[in-house]
Amino acid sequence: MVIEVSGNYSAAVPVMVSSLIAYFISRRFQNVPLFDMLSRQDGLILPSIEERREQVSLVVEDAMKIDSSIVVDPTETLATLAARLNGQPEMPILVRPRVGEWRLLSREEIEHLAADPLNTHTAGDIASKGPLPMIFPEESLEEVLRWAGDWAVLPVVNRGDTGKLEGVLSLPDILHAFRQAASE
Repeated sequence: MVIEVSGNYSAAVPVMVSSLIAYFISRRFQNVPLFDMLSRQDGLILPSIEERREQVSLVVEDAMKIDSSIVVDPTETLATLAARLNGQPEMPILVRPRVGEWRLLSREEIEHLAADPLNTHTAGDIASKGPLPMIFPEESLEEVLRWAGDWAVLPVVNRGDTGKLEGVLSLPDILHAFRQAASE
């Protein structure tokens, strides 16, 4: 800019030296850049590239739990399922009625329908809220957070084989991963 205004190259080196000195002095005595401070006074907070670079990017794989759900075949009778669930800890029960679709089953509904004397109900007969959104291990936790509040757990599936359950993810798991990353 100095060369453009003056048309003389002789001032370039002194201007570069003075700019570097001014930069180091401003960094030493003022941690927040001037334009950031002015925008914050106006109520506008704009993250800098340096701040974004320092943020940790978490993925689903960092928060998911492996082997913490019960996977049920849709053709399994509810009487055998209820017997299998006795003594099992409170884990989510997932069923895959079709390839690429996972549903969450309720223990109460299973026990209620298993008490039917005809014993004709199967796991596929249980009405559920709807198909769960499938998530993948390499997805960003921030993107998955929008679904986590709507469901007790989300199935984490293999991208190549959506019928293969890799683990499950819940809202407390996501929050725990964010807290752990913040404390490190």
